[in-house]
Amino acid sequence: MSSRFVQVSLIILVALTLIALITFFLWQMTTPSMVSGNQGMNVEDLSSKELLELSVDTEQITTNLYTNDFIIVQFNILVDNKKARKEVENRMSEIRSAIISVLASKTPEDLQGEEGISALEEILFKRFNEILNEGSVVRVLTIDRQIQS
Repeated sequence: MSSRFVQVSLIILVALTLIALITFFLWQMTTPSMVSGNQGMNVEDLSSKELLELSVDTEQITTNLYTNDFIIVQFNILVDNKKARKEVENRMSEIRSAIISVLASKTPEDLQGEEGISALEEILFKRFNEILNEGSVVRVLTIDRQIQS
């Protein structure tokens, strides 16, 4: 009886371990790393030429904020491969729409200071990754921002 109990206990332990390992690996594969890098890509290790090849600048975008003030913004989008760069270029209208949509719910106070800019970049980072199929966004930088009343 005790050997049967040990066998059943071992089987349950092995099954739970396998489930935990499978869950961990699936989580690692489906959760993108945040702004610091994606899929092991370290932005600081890229040469200036690689940064240029993997990044796309949006045009300046002028749009209203939630308070009817308006903002002029421009972003630099760094991606993890050349196919993703091409996809960003091809989907620029969707990227612009995402930017305008996010900004339409923001007030000038939401966008003030380093925290406001970082929060906006993080939101756009997530939205852009939802749009892309061929790769992923590694970093979003605000390269121009002017708020006017």
